[in-house]
Amino acid sequence: MIEMRQDRSLKPGTWKRTKKFEGTEVSAMVSCSNGHVACLWDHEIDSEGVVMPSLVCPEDGCDFHERVKLVNWRGTKE
Repeated sequence: MIEMRQDRSLKPGTWKRTKKFEGTEVSAMVSCSNGHVACLWDHEIDSEGVVMPSLVCPEDGCDFHERVKLVNWRGTKE
Protein backbone atom coordinates (compact mmCIF):
# COMPACT_ATOMS: atom_id res chain seq x y z
CA MET A 1 0.00 0.00 0.00
CA ILE A 2 1.29 3.44 -0.87
CA GLU A 3 0.60 6.57 1.18
CA MET A 4 -0.42 9.76 -0.60
CA ARG A 5 0.15 13.11 1.11
CA GLN A 6 -2.36 15.93 0.85
CA ASP A 7 -1.39 18.71 -1.59
CA ARG A 8 -3.81 21.27 -3.02
CA SER A 9 -1.76 21.58 -6.21
CA LEU A 10 -2.05 17.80 -6.86
CA LYS A 11 1.60 17.10 -7.52
CA PRO A 12 2.19 13.50 -8.69
CA GLY A 13 1.44 11.02 -5.91
CA THR A 14 -0.76 13.37 -3.83
CA TRP A 15 -4.43 14.04 -3.09
CA LYS A 16 -6.81 16.90 -2.25
CA ARG A 17 -10.35 17.10 -0.83
CA THR A 18 -13.21 17.90 -3.18
CA LYS A 19 -17.00 18.20 -3.01
CA LYS A 20 -19.65 17.07 -5.42
CA PHE A 21 -21.08 19.92 -7.46
CA GLU A 22 -23.76 21.73 -5.42
CA GLY A 23 -23.44 19.24 -2.59
CA THR A 24 -21.85 18.65 0.75
CA GLU A 25 -20.56 15.12 0.16
CA VAL A 26 -16.78 15.11 0.34
CA SER A 27 -14.40 12.88 -1.58
CA ALA A 28 -10.89 13.22 -2.96
CA MET A 29 -9.06 13.89 -6.17
CA VAL A 30 -5.75 12.11 -6.59
CA SER A 31 -2.78 12.39 -8.89
CA CYS A 32 -1.09 9.09 -9.71
CA SER A 33 2.69 8.87 -9.64
CA ASN A 34 2.67 9.74 -13.36
CA GLY A 35 0.72 12.96 -12.75
CA HIS A 36 -2.68 11.88 -14.09
CA VAL A 37 -5.68 13.12 -12.08
CA ALA A 38 -8.74 11.10 -11.03
CA CYS A 39 -11.71 11.72 -8.75
CA LEU A 40 -12.67 9.02 -6.24
CA TRP A 41 -16.50 9.34 -6.39
CA ASP A 42 -16.80 5.64 -7.26
CA HIS A 43 -14.47 4.52 -4.44
CA GLU A 44 -14.96 4.23 -0.69
CA ILE A 45 -12.53 5.88 1.71
CA ASP A 46 -12.54 4.50 5.24
CA SER A 47 -11.94 6.52 8.41
CA GLU A 48 -8.19 5.82 8.20
CA GLY A 49 -7.98 7.08 4.59
CA VAL A 50 -7.72 3.66 2.94
CA VAL A 51 -9.23 3.76 -0.57
CA MET A 52 -11.30 0.77 -1.72
CA PRO A 53 -11.13 -0.75 -4.23
CA SER A 54 -7.53 -0.28 -5.30
CA LEU A 55 -6.82 2.75 -7.47
CA VAL A 56 -6.39 2.24 -11.20
CA CYS A 57 -5.36 5.31 -13.20
CA PRO A 58 -8.05 6.16 -15.78
CA GLU A 59 -5.48 7.47 -18.28
CA ASP A 60 -5.03 5.15 -21.27
CA GLY A 61 -1.60 3.54 -21.23
CA CYS A 62 -0.85 4.39 -17.58
CA ASP A 63 0.21 1.37 -15.52
CA PHE A 64 -0.58 2.88 -12.10
CA HIS A 65 -2.61 0.36 -10.06
CA GLU A 66 -2.06 0.49 -6.29
CA ARG A 67 -3.72 0.12 -2.92
CA VAL A 68 -3.76 3.67 -1.56
CA LYS A 69 -3.99 5.39 1.83
CA LEU A 70 -4.77 9.12 1.96
CA VAL A 71 -2.62 10.58 4.73
CA ASN A 72 -4.53 12.98 7.04
CA TRP A 73 -7.95 12.00 5.67
CA ARG A 74 -10.67 13.54 7.90
CA GLY A 75 -13.70 11.68 6.60
CA THR A 76 -16.47 12.40 4.18
CA LYS A 77 -18.42 14.89 6.30
CA GLU A 78 -17.58 18.59 6.40
